[in-house]
Parts: sequence; C-alpha cells; structure tokens
Amino acid sequence: MFKRACFLVFVFLLTFLPLGLQKPPKAKVIRVIDGDTLKVILNGREEYVRLAGIDAPELKRGGEISRDFLSRLCPVGSVISLKILGRDSYGRLLAVVYNENGNNVNQEMLKQNLAVPLCRP
Repeated sequence: MFKRACFLVFVFLLTFLPLGLQKPPKAKVIRVIDGDTLKVILNGREEYVRLAGIDAPELKRGGEISRDFLSRLCPVGSVISLKILGRDSYGRLLAVVYNENGNNVNQEMLKQNLAVPLCRP
C-alpha cells in the first residue's frame, strides 16, 4: 500500500508540476552505470545522475536488462535534459531525466517493469 501511494505521488508530481520557466539543464551521457544511474558531463564537469523515484535491480542480481534498456533510452553521446531535485547521500544528482526524444526516462523504466518506485520516508 505504501509503495503504491509513493508511486502515485511520484507520477502526480512528474505529470502536473511544470518544469518551470527556466529551461532544464542539458547534459551529455558519457556512461550508463546501471539501470538507474548515468555518468554525464554537465556544465563542463563530470557528474553522476541517479534517476529520482525509481530503483532498478543491482547488476549482480539481474540488473543487466535494466542497464541495457537505459542504454537504449540514453545512449552514450546523447544529450539529455535534467529536472534536478537535489543530491543523494552519495553526492549524485537526483533527477528526472528526459532523453533526446523528450521521453521521461524515469517513467519509461517503470512502464517496462525494469525498475520499481522508490519512496523514502
């Protein structure tokens, strides 16, 4: 029940909150780490980006499929848009990611059942 409520809140926020008047920052993908983490160049600096609100399986536990799908959505060399929500405890940017086609990558990972909603109380 809690996971479902978190998922609904996440979808609501992504759907109804505007991106704001400011254009979202653009970043170039330089590596896909796993199913929910990218390494990018943003403003001339290398940054790790953690897809906010989702959790993909670890690579050692079958996460290769999630990583491969994320690699197709955000291939190395592609330019993505980020709606940055903050940083996690590891210093990674937490963001909603939009690929070059404008698709919400976080939602696509959930739609394909390659990640689960992540809600931290």
